[in-house]
Amino acid sequence: MGNENSIPLNGFLDVGKNVTQIFNITERYLDEDKLMTYYLSYYAGSTKDVQLMCETTSDKEGVTRLAVFRIYQNDEFIQFSIEKTENDLLKIINSSELRKRGLRNFNYENKGRSGEVTKTYVVFNGNEQQGSLFVVEEKRKSGIENPYVVTLAHYYANYSHAFFGWKTYDAGLSVIVNIRVVNNNMDFVWFGPHNNSSRALLPKFELVLRTKTWKWDTCPYRAAETCRTNSETADEEGSYVQLNNQGVIKGKNNGNVVVKNLYLKGRRKL
Repeated sequence: MGNENSIPLNGFLDVGKNVTQIFNITERYLDEDKLMTYYLSYYAGSTKDVQLMCETTSDKEGVTRLAVFRIYQNDEFIQFSIEKTENDLLKIINSSELRKRGLRNFNYENKGRSGEVTKTYVVFNGNEQQGSLFVVEEKRKSGIENPYVVTLAHYYANYSHAFFGWKTYDAGLSVIVNIRVVNNNMDFVWFGPHNNSSRALLPKFELVLRTKTWKWDTCPYRAAETCRTNSETADEEGSYVQLNNQGVIKGKNNGNVVVKNLYLKGRRKL
């Protein structure tokens, strides 16, 4: 299956009351490596409220070995990386960023009956009217140091007023990314962004922070389902856009980014 889809490199969509989502992609080369950068930004009015960024590094064979993630909000940013290691495993680099001072955060580990270990990081940036909750979950098999899958989730909610209450912002959004190694290549499956209720998300944020416990069914809109989805879900019925490392529009179909439900230019693509 080819990937010659008419995907615009820049697109925008009104996703709530006075809230806009903008998506764009850039590419550049560094020696023999190709760097693809994906930006997803949320604007409240004309102000950029949150920006999510993912930059992947691939060699000349199209094999992705590294992904850098950054989240910008309220003059704060978090940056960490995930790299491919031996035996089809992953490694989170600079995970200390997920415990950054000045942000409300916590992390913990759970061990299952089979000995599998799940480590969860949760970071919140915002207040009672506007904020984002970022979750990183890694799963490791018993006795293995590095995870075989990492899941990232970002929830954004804004229910606030500006200009002495004259303008209201109202939007709730979520995006989830599953990452693992398939055929010696980093594989990404993106879900969203999905629309959520801001007035449902904000109390959930407070509940998570108060109890210092994260569960995938805490936040609404299919979170419990999508978090368990792996790269094989690309065969399910649904809407996908495959972005190939050999080029966004035209490629050799050894790409490793699959996007489910991508919304661009005011309409749903595919």
